[in-house]
Amino acid sequence: MRRFSLRPSTWTFKNLVSPGGGVYYAQKADGALWHYVDRDPSDGNGTDIGPGKRIETGGWSRRLLTAQPRVCT
Repeated sequence: MRRFSLRPSTWTFKNLVSPGGGVYYAQKADGALWHYVDRDPSDGNGTDIGPGKRIETGGWSRRLLTAQPRVCT
């Protein structure tokens, strides 16, 4: 399995988590939670990561984020 790194100059988040399958949840410094999807996570190319969608406006304080495999669309 190949491993890829996200550019710190682009991904400047307080926290970043992925349940897999090209799905990312990122928390910004203000506490807002964002959702991103990489159309092909195995290609190592960040140009196919869709624009972020803001899920929570601020104050996201959950300590646990769970996901069910193979149900992301």
